Amino acid sequence: MAKLSSRDLNEGFHNYRMIEPDQVNKMVLSLSSVGQLHPIIVQKTDDSYNIIDGVKRFRASVILEIEDLEAFVLEVDNRLAKAMILHYNRKSNSLNIYEQGMIVYSLVHDHQMHQQEIAVYLKQSRSWVCRRLGLIERLTDEVQDALRMGNITLSHARDLVKLPRGNQSELLNIIINQKLSSRDSKILISLYEKANDKDRAYILAHSRQVITQSRINQIDGNVRLSIHGNKILKSMELYRLQLNILGGQLRSPASLHLNNEEHTILMPPLVSLIAPMNYLSETINKMNNHEK
Repeated sequence: MAKLSSRDLNEGFHNYRMIEPDQVNKMVLSLSSVGQLHPIIVQKTDDSYNIIDGVKRFRASVILEIEDLEAFVLEVDNRLAKAMILHYNRKSNSLNIYEQGMIVYSLVHDHQMHQQEIAVYLKQSRSWVCRRLGLIERLTDEVQDALRMGNITLSHARDLVKLPRGNQSELLNIIINQKLSSRDSKILISLYEKANDKDRAYILAHSRQVITQSRINQIDGNVRLSIHGNKILKSMELYRLQLNILGGQLRSPASLHLNNEEHTILMPPLVSLIAPMNYLSETINKMNNHEK
């Protein structure tokens, strides 16, 4: 245990942490009322100390102008120091999946470790490593910057990662500019994923309208149609399905061998279908002529 001057401490591993101002403010209240309860953990370097665990305590101490902090000083390399960031925050779950992913990504790209090797090193499953590495590798730098700056939440990022990297920027801008909640962004991205190119262009141009319509309608349909339009589309799909089924049965060779009793039973309801089908045909023609 040692007492270290705050001037000798630095956040050398700050890229792996996303600490909200509110978290620091709570630590300010804690330090000012009860003092430092736990030592910070630091890595000794040639001329200073990198904070491994205790960033919030350090930032709060700077605000309170506390000159010295109690610390455990460790002489470890950067690879082990990064693993220790995960270790010291495991019980409290204070690292989110993105922060964990950044450390895993660094172990792969900065320290040339393989996924299985990292899993053993961190005492995690390979799937745990793979999920976190995949999150970082599939998110564009633009999305990651927005996440780190607080312009979007982790929930937004986890929805954006479902899209190809080339499509993330357009949806990111809509989320930020329209201040979409994570719930609304989830709806928007889900619709965008399923849409064709023409509908995607419409979604981007009318995002708020599409989200509202989807939340009210609660059915899968064409994003360019109103609620009533989607009801017509759904009814039409069901009608076409039933019509194809009926037509297939009537065209079957077995229909030619129905006996007289079967004809007697079946023909009246079949004939009764002609009038509503004629009415449907007239209605469609009227709609078509009105459009012209």
